[in-house]
Amino acid sequence: MLQKESKIFIADNSGAKLVKCIRVLKKLYGSLGDFLSVVLHVFDRRKKLVKKKKYRAMIISVVKSKIRPNGVSLKFSRNRVIIFFEKDKFAGTRIYGPLCKEIRNKSLYSRFRKIISYAHRIL
Repeated sequence: MLQKESKIFIADNSGAKLVKCIRVLKKLYGSLGDFLSVVLHVFDRRKKLVKKKKYRAMIISVVKSKIRPNGVSLKFSRNRVIIFFEKDKFAGTRIYGPLCKEIRNKSLYSRFRKIISYAHRIL
């Protein structure tokens, strides 16, 4: 569960390494598949991301354990997000680490089918 002022690791090759959450969109706390408004905290200056600019990010893994309907508990070691530009344009070209099935099963699947295919493994 992520909230305002959380520092989150990046799971793509967009150039950011660590971001700070400004706001969780449409909710109080963020979980898998939710969108955040973030600002860069640690980043690579050679990439196309700019400091002091707001970006959108989608949560792909959280430390808080998620229990699936079949009884399996899923827990990650880090909170991770992927970065988007203005209107759902993915900032990177690759996603590092696994994605959760919950992201694929949400209604977001039709909009982010190509991004989900960038993942190297789906848990």
